[in-house]
Amino acid sequence: MVFVVKDTISPDETIRIRWDESEPRMSIVLQNPIVVRQRDELVVAVFPSSWTASVVEWPAPGRVTFELMNYPRGDIRTRVTVDVERQRCFTKDAERPASAIDGLLEDALAKAIGPLVLRPDGSCPFCANASAIVARGADRVECVICERMYPSVGGRRPG
Repeated sequence: MVFVVKDTISPDETIRIRWDESEPRMSIVLQNPIVVRQRDELVVAVFPSSWTASVVEWPAPGRVTFELMNYPRGDIRTRVTVDVERQRCFTKDAERPASAIDGLLEDALAKAIGPLVLRPDGSCPFCANASAIVARGADRVECVICERMYPSVGGRRPG
């Protein structure tokens, strides 16, 4: 399904947010922001499809802050600010070039999840999927969706 959403312009008219919307499941709509510097149409940051924005704030001229939720987890949220002039993005714990927004969010997700171990139900802590865990030897399992490796329990898939 394709959605048509108007762009969002900052109060100081220095930033335009384009929205890439998708519906991965019925009744679940994800809004992925694309941050554009207005004066020269430079695309500063393209947020990954695994993070959806629910709140947009304008903390200062040339800056936009998003409250983001990780999909499919739903229980992991973070705030990211983009400075369009400096072309930087940051959370409360880290800062990176805006072009590296994927890495910044991946680090925030890893920090929120903690140690790389499967959840008690045997699912991947990153994508919350238990049916995609496969054995990769006697001591490792892999989530074939997000391609992360985890220690196995007794040489077989937990759960």
